[in-house]
Amino acid sequence: MEKCKNLEDITGAFDGQRPLTQNDKDFYVKIYDDKLCELRIEIYNNKIPSKTFYICGQLGNGKSTAMAFIPDTKLCTKFDFLSIGCSELIQDDDTDIVDLLLFIGLKVAEKGKFLDEYYDELNKLKELNLGKLEHVTESSTNSEAKIGVEARSGFKASYFGAFFNASLFAGYKINKNDREAVRKILYIDKTELKKLINDIIHRYEETSSKSEKQLFLILDDLEKIKNAIDIENIFFRNVNLLESLECPKIITIPIFAIRDYSTSSKPDLLNLTTRVTTNPLIDAHQDDELIENIKKLREIVLNRVESGLIDDDAIELAVMQSGGNIRQLLNIVYRAAINAMRYEATKVIKSNVEAGVQNLKNNLAMSAANRIKILRQIHNKHKQFDEPSTDDQASLNNCVKENLVFSYHNGEPWYEVNPLIKNTVEVYSKN
Repeated sequence: MEKCKNLEDITGAFDGQRPLTQNDKDFYVKIYDDKLCELRIEIYNNKIPSKTFYICGQLGNGKSTAMAFIPDTKLCTKFDFLSIGCSELIQDDDTDIVDLLLFIGLKVAEKGKFLDEYYDELNKLKELNLGKLEHVTESSTNSEAKIGVEARSGFKASYFGAFFNASLFAGYKINKNDREAVRKILYIDKTELKKLINDIIHRYEETSSKSEKQLFLILDDLEKIKNAIDIENIFFRNVNLLESLECPKIITIPIFAIRDYSTSSKPDLLNLTTRVTTNPLIDAHQDDELIENIKKLREIVLNRVESGLIDDDAIELAVMQSGGNIRQLLNIVYRAAINAMRYEATKVIKSNVEAGVQNLKNNLAMSAANRIKILRQIHNKHKQFDEPSTDDQASLNNCVKENLVFSYHNGEPWYEVNPLIKNTVEVYSKN
């Protein structure tokens, strides 16, 4: 990426879907540096081979970029980092613990250049599990036996031979039938799958040229999982399968799931959130963090453009309308540049940002109108109802998922309506 010299350049440099990498160091703003510095110290001095660190944050808050810059020179002398973008293979609305374990094994084997051996071991595990199913069937009641025989024969008919191969994984994200078949086979004994993935991890460490280093996994994109059942399945009922993988790792989790994480049982939870307003639930005070946040958000814009390409008051408006969400900030500047080009301008001014904000607001307004009850509560009280119903909690979760509401957990947890739709909420609240 290069610094923007004109408005056309902005359309590439302000792509909100593209996180920065180590190749973009000149444009990286250390917005979470205080938190990441302590995390690096924890990682370096960790003595637990299977240690798990958790990171959460609002979608678009720069977690992927931050995690790309966690490995520094000192950490890289001790660990061999492998960052896995789980959305590459996994559906965010249909994700299972089995999918995740399979994908981890796939990426480790791919990095170690022994994919064929991995496929072979998976096919052996398939036959082992089907054998267990047959054994259970023989000792079951007549009705259970009938179901077991049908399942066994169905697997054999459809997936005889080398079921696990490159073709299966290439279409795994879009082929629901394959995903369901894999889960049926491997759910027979998930612990055997975990053992296999640990074997793959150890094989990589033993055969890699960096064998003196320990493999360190960074599992990104898991915070994008939307289905409540999948979240329960992965992060609660089966989280031990992830935590017992025999290498240190960072795992991202959905921000609305942290309410259920006890601070005593999950002390290593890092919340990456940036705010541009003071917590309204506590007394007024000098908010140095807020001032620093706004400064760094301005730097994110200024680091990507040549001097004079965007007016200062335009940047200020974009920052405040972003609500501290980095992706939203980038999208506002992008839409502002498009608006400026429409009028054949040579720089972005405040009115262009206002037009960009309106464009993004239009996309969110319909969803806001359909959730006005919870949005009114958040706008007025900055917290959930005192006695929320199941529907109230689901509604708030959906608002956070869709960035209609920003969730903050610095001190007393609180919520803020996305600045883009505040006027919409106020209008609907009067009706």
